[in-house]
Amino acid sequence: MKRYLWIAVLAGLALMAAPERASAQPPDDDAQCIINCTVGQIMEWAADFTTINLADITALSGAGSSQEGQETATLYTNGNVTIGADSGAELSNGTNTLTTKYQLAYDGDGTTTGTGGADVTTWTLHSAFLSGGSTVTHMSGDGNVVVTLKVQASVPDPTDAPDAVAYQATQILTASWG
Repeated sequence: MKRYLWIAVLAGLALMAAPERASAQPPDDDAQCIINCTVGQIMEWAADFTTINLADITALSGAGSSQEGQETATLYTNGNVTIGADSGAELSNGTNTLTTKYQLAYDGDGTTTGTGGADVTTWTLHSAFLSGGSTVTHMSGDGNVVVTLKVQASVPDPTDAPDAVAYQATQILTASWG
């Protein structure tokens, strides 16, 4: 009996000397999850250009015989694109037309100053404007380009006064992968 008592005392002392062993929990265990997401090609206009309202043409030649205006729109893209234009965007009142020319500018050049391209700085007749397209080169880290559309309206014949009415055109710029 003494022997069993002695074993019980030793067991009790062992438990008191190492309480952490008696109540020890297993260590924390981690589980990891790898998450993947692929961004596809993105090309979209933030919004349409706002309306360009040109001042009145007030003369057949010289000052007042032509008017210019411009507006901007932002194109979001993470790849190279080409911008084309509607060649039929000529200012018209339904019967008569005004000579309508366009230019295009970007906030970046596509090489050193961010996503963009070469500005079209020559006034180009509506029927030939961007006929071969205008290339926008994407630069990593710059996912948008501000596009400036410029328009010029003028009297087509300085010996014939156009009708005194409102003229309108709708220019559509189309971005496509390229």
